[in-house]
Amino acid sequence: MPATSHPYIAAQSTERWLTSGRGVHEVRAEFEAQLAHADQICVRLEYAEFLAHAGEIQSAIQQYQQVLQSAESADMPQLRAMAVNQLACLHRQRGEYDTAVVLQRRSLAMGINNALEGELAADLGNLAVDAIAAGDLSLAENLLLRSLALETAANSQAGQAADYGNLAIVYGLQRNYRSAVQCLRRALKLHRQLNDIRAIGCDLMNLAAMYEVQQRWDRSEFLLQLAVRVLQVDDAVDLITRAKSALAETRRISQLRAFDARRN
Repeated sequence: MPATSHPYIAAQSTERWLTSGRGVHEVRAEFEAQLAHADQICVRLEYAEFLAHAGEIQSAIQQYQQVLQSAESADMPQLRAMAVNQLACLHRQRGEYDTAVVLQRRSLAMGINNALEGELAADLGNLAVDAIAAGDLSLAENLLLRSLALETAANSQAGQAADYGNLAIVYGLQRNYRSAVQCLRRALKLHRQLNDIRAIGCDLMNLAAMYEVQQRWDRSEFLLQLAVRVLQVDDAVDLITRAKSALAETRRISQLRAFDARRN
């Protein structure tokens, strides 16, 4: 299995492993055999990313901790910051928010001290997610706008899309629906440019939810129908199920409202 030429770059072959039809245990055994033969940082980094995407969170944490130790020993600041950032994300995924915040702030400090703008933007965005969870929407908005400025300067479409999506959450919680919809449309445009089918489907579902809050049921139904069609291209079964469930509920509410209107 070829390793990435630079350990700083998130491994690009994770999707290949996940879609190969092979079991997680089989792939894990192959990684373990390679690492037993030669403990290479880029192989361990790819292994950690595979485990994270496969939902093996505790094992992924253990591998990223070893990547971090290797990065510290080899004095590789960018890899060190990336590993700490990934550890923060994994702990957040497990609901360990206090640990995630500590790690995220550590990663943020590394990004500032070493002028790592890419990692700095990711740290700001992840800290914003923590702020949203804590209900500090003003802080979250400020962090996301700073992150967005960095991602825009770096011409990172994926980074910009993520920030716009999170800004939409902030504005939606603030009941600033117009700004929320604008942010989601910008995220959708960027994801279409990247041809990220799953992200496009999520954007459409989020737009539908935003219109539903405003009781614009027809618009919500149209967007959910579109989401189902888009996601079927990628055979994203989990998201298709979510979109169909939301679509059925939207149609049910629309029918109830139409029935009430006829009664009146």
